[in-house]
Amino acid sequence: MVGAPVRVGGELDARLLPTPSLRLRSVVVGGANDLGKVRADKLDVEFSLGSLMRGEWRATELTINGVALDLGLDSQGRIDWPASSGKFNLGSLAIDRLNLTGRIALHDAASRSTLELNDIAFSGDVRSLAGSVRGDGNFMLAGARYPFRVSSGQSADGNATRVHLNIDPARRALSVDLDGTLAFEARAPRFEGAVVLAVPPGLKADGDVPITPWRIAARVKADPAARRGSNRLKPATALRKPR
Repeated sequence: MVGAPVRVGGELDARLLPTPSLRLRSVVVGGANDLGKVRADKLDVEFSLGSLMRGEWRATELTINGVALDLGLDSQGRIDWPASSGKFNLGSLAIDRLNLTGRIALHDAASRSTLELNDIAFSGDVRSLAGSVRGDGNFMLAGARYPFRVSSGQSADGNATRVHLNIDPARRALSVDLDGTLAFEARAPRFEGAVVLAVPPGLKADGDVPITPWRIAARVKADPAARRGSNRLKPATALRKPR
């Protein structure tokens, strides 16, 4: 279905009644020599019986715990991931409730650096695995926890994915809001949209000293070949102190 080998090293339990369900333990997606792999300690899914009888793929709940996903960017900025030969239409799968925990790491060959998000917890729904996802959660980065909200959907022309990501400041003063389109050309990611960095009002530093709120907005175009952008402050509201 996914176009890659799937190995279940632990228990496997599949049932039809009273609710179609599948429970897997110690799952690995990808072959021994594949460039990328996905691992999960636990995968539990319950399907809608009525939808299956109509020939539709709809999961009432999907829980994946202990996910370990490693993605790599090669020296040309392309994602090191094997091309899928699966015949299954991911756009036909809907998930009413998705629960996910685990970690994601992005390895960049050009800079020899790694960005790793640990202790991820996410809950949301998936209208289509082709790109329509919404939900919220949190993750650990460099010892700090960041709450986030994310939503995505297909772009108007159908050639990209519209992404909206908001990272709350929590105990940090800076919030990040990213809104734009993400596309892949020959496995190379390309993003175009808007980024807003802000310090919201009401925050205080050590010693109960108020932090002056501010807001900066910028238009951004990013691809592996070149980093370019037209940074522009919005009139009157891009950088403003409260009265």
